[in-house]
Amino acid sequence: MAYEHLLRTLQVQITRELLQDISECHAKLKD
Repeated sequence: MAYEHLLRTLQVQITRELLQDISECHAKLKD
């Protein structure tokens, strides 16, 4: 169903944002 597709898309988007945030925090910690 379209609903499942929407949920997956949201999940992927949120995961990417989280990974990006983690990468940025990690980079700041290295400085």
